[in-house]
Parts: sequence; C-alpha cells; structure tokens
Amino acid sequence: RDFETFSYLLEHRSDRYEVVNLAVEGYGTDQELLVLEDEGVRYRPDVVVLNICIANDPLDTLLPGWWYWRPKPHIRGDGRQLVLHDEDLRLSLPRRAIQWLADESHLLNRLRELLPFASEPALFPPVQGQDGRQRFATQVRDVTEREGEALLVLLHPDKPSFERTSPVATRIATALRAQGIWVQDVGELYREAGLSHKQVAVDWQGHLT
Repeated sequence: RDFETFSYLLEHRSDRYEVVNLAVEGYGTDQELLVLEDEGVRYRPDVVVLNICIANDPLDTLLPGWWYWRPKPHIRGDGRQLVLHDEDLRLSLPRRAIQWLADESHLLNRLRELLPFASEPALFPPVQGQDGRQRFATQVRDVTEREGEALLVLLHPDKPSFERTSPVATRIATALRAQGIWVQDVGELYREAGLSHKQVAVDWQGHLT
C-alpha cells in the first residue's frame, strides 16, 4: 500500500525530507531518464535516487518493448552519442490488435507465466558494451549535475544476485563508479542486517514485501 513504499517511509523519517516518487511500474532506466528530464528536474531536488532492479532493468534498457510486450521508447548508443528511438510506439492496426490481446487476455498472460525465464547473465547482453553503459551513466549524471543535484544509484537484488556475487551488478557498478557516481548495492545492506531474501521480497525478481 502507499504508506508501505520506501519513498513514503523515507519521507516520514524526518521533517527535513520531502520525497517525490516518480516510479512507474515496468519502466526501464531509459524511460526513467526521460521522466527525469521532462518532469523530475522541475522539482529541483537535492538528490535523485535511481533504483536499478538487477532482474530486468538492464534488459529493459536495451529493448523496444518491455516484459509485457508493450512497446516503449528506448535509448541506444550509436558510437558517438545516445539516441532516442520511439518509432516502435507508432503501431499498425495488426500490431494494435496484438497489443490489445497482450494487455487484456488473461489466457495469453497466463501462458506467458508458464514460460521459463532466462538465466541471470543473459539479462545484460553485450549489445552496448562497456563504453555504451558508461555513456548512458554519464548522461544520467549530466542531467542531475546540470540542475545542481546529486545522484545516488541503488542496485536492487533479485534472488540470484542476493544469494551470490552477481556479474550483472558488478558490471553495472563498475561502469557507474567509473563516472564518479555513488552506487550502493542494497543486497549488501540486507545481508548485513541479517535479512534473508524471503524476508524482503515476495518473488525471485525482488518485488519488495
């Protein structure tokens, strides 16, 4: 419920905190960057907190659609700069019909739930390469620094990355820290507090209890 979200809990820890929650279910980091540029900077925040879910955010950033087959804008490097692609949002009539089924059909979505998930290392394919990830991190940092804000990136674990060292989390953290960005692996904090994954999450993806 609303009063159980970590943004609510953070705001009510101190009268000094005012927290604006711009999270949207299913958004990749690319869409979150667009929200930050379009709306987030209007609040002139002192700190921008970006939560990266290891289970699927790295993959979402590379794809023109997200897990539930909905098309979305996405950003990729062309070797020189980051380029926004939104052509997939312009759907033909057959694509709109397929999209409607994906959105509304309980049977179709139930069948999807029965499909096996990919293993964790496959969730960060080497499409962009290390240099591409650093360019993306630089753009996020540049947006915040331009507005006089600090950036904190939280790496939120799925079950595999909670239980063992995650190559995905390690690569992301390395790329971000190379740009001077403050990164915190939240899984480390959970483990230091003596919490199990089952105590903090309801599923393997890491959706919080």
